[in-house]
Amino acid sequence: MAGVGACAAVGVRVTEHSTHVAFILETLQATHDADRLNTAADQLRALLAPNADHVTVQYLSPAKPQAGT
Repeated sequence: MAGVGACAAVGVRVTEHSTHVAFILETLQATHDADRLNTAADQLRALLAPNADHVTVQYLSPAKPQAGT
């Protein structure tokens, strides 16, 4: 997916003992890549949901630079 990127930390694993995990998907061209970013977030949510107690997706932007609680 050109324009939508993800970065993985080396040596970090999510296991059955993990309690809080964050995935960050980002784009530099939000107006151009918004649909692809939303699709990627939906697909990631669908993969995580069967094995998670709770999955939250939050979108940050220059106008809203902090996640809600």
